[in-house]
Amino acid sequence: MENAVAIGVVLVVEMYLRRMGVHWLTVAVCSPHIPRSLFPPVTMRTRDCLGRTVALLGALMMAGPPSLHAQTTTQRSAARMDDAPPKAVAVQAVSLLGDTLRTLPLAPPVRARYERQLAEARAAFQRAPNNVDSLIWYGRRLGYLGYLRESIEIYSRGIARDSLNPWLYRHRGHRYISVRDFPRAIRDFERATALVQGKPDVVEEDGQPNAKNTPIGTLQSNIGYHLALAHYLQGNYAEAADAYKRLLADSKDDIALYVVSALCLYKMDHYECGPQTSCDG
Repeated sequence: MENAVAIGVVLVVEMYLRRMGVHWLTVAVCSPHIPRSLFPPVTMRTRDCLGRTVALLGALMMAGPPSLHAQTTTQRSAARMDDAPPKAVAVQAVSLLGDTLRTLPLAPPVRARYERQLAEARAAFQRAPNNVDSLIWYGRRLGYLGYLRESIEIYSRGIARDSLNPWLYRHRGHRYISVRDFPRAIRDFERATALVQGKPDVVEEDGQPNAKNTPIGTLQSNIGYHLALAHYLQGNYAEAADAYKRLLADSKDDIALYVVSALCLYKMDHYECGPQTSCDG
């Protein structure tokens, strides 16, 4: 009975944490993906379960309330676009190896240019906080300087006001990849894919133009590429391979797409397959 109660508490807390999207970094010892052999043995199953419960509750207290995009539809519809700066965070993400990731190290000239661009984007957003283009560029400039969580917050404000804009999901999904939140990235890119279905594609302006000042991507190609990438990083290799195959239908000369497609097939032990052949069975 004692064990059953302890296990029940653990499961309830874990379910709530997953719903809130809390990363398991702060509670790595509780992760079911980490072999128990890495930790000292315990003599009582109950003590182990209760220890997990304490750790999970600690993470729950640190997590705070759900973010804007996880709130109810009623709350989102009531949200107001404003020009307040996003809340600063100490840690941007934790790598898949458990390393703490903060803002990007940049060469002084590059940082100076990015800071200037961010100041201009912030000013434009503050002048017209209801302008989606201004909001998107503000979020992009934040991201280029490594302010990933702040960038996500800005995009979430835009989605709260305009939930049918595929650009917002495309860019927020990209930043979710940056912070290693692959499930949310996949959801955003799938939403963006649905929103652009059957619509003409448009060129996407590069945030940091190349030497020829020629954009190399489109809205739909970037959505598809990053959806495939998020699936790959999440370990969904079949879904990633399918997404890359769809991209290759329109970009048959893109060598990089063949390479990443081959990586997906290799991960699935499909050594004799290719973009033009079926691997079913």
